[in-house]
Amino acid sequence: MSSIKVNGESAEGRASFNADEGHHPFDPYGISKKEAEDALLALAEETGMEVVLIRPPLVYGPEVKANFQSMMSWLKWGLPLSLGAIDNRHSLWFLFIT
Repeated sequence: MSSIKVNGESAEGRASFNADEGHHPFDPYGISKKEAEDALLALAEETGMEVVLIRPPLVYGPEVKANFQSMMSWLKWGLPLSLGAIDNRHSLWFLFIT
């Protein structure tokens, strides 16, 4: 499991990220994920091990933080979200661990 941040910080002004394009991580987190992927792929090359890289979109759950947490608090207070007016699509995964 890696991170979509391996691809870069934003797909603004172009098609969404895809598996065939170059990677342009922006921050230390994205760079470390890319370095880990590269090391794993090098190991796979040496050993014949099969590697599957999964870069999920936003994963949220009961203790989500940052912007998603802010948006959830807006909903809690009944503030309307004009998401239909924004030309942007996102995929979300919900993770619940007991």
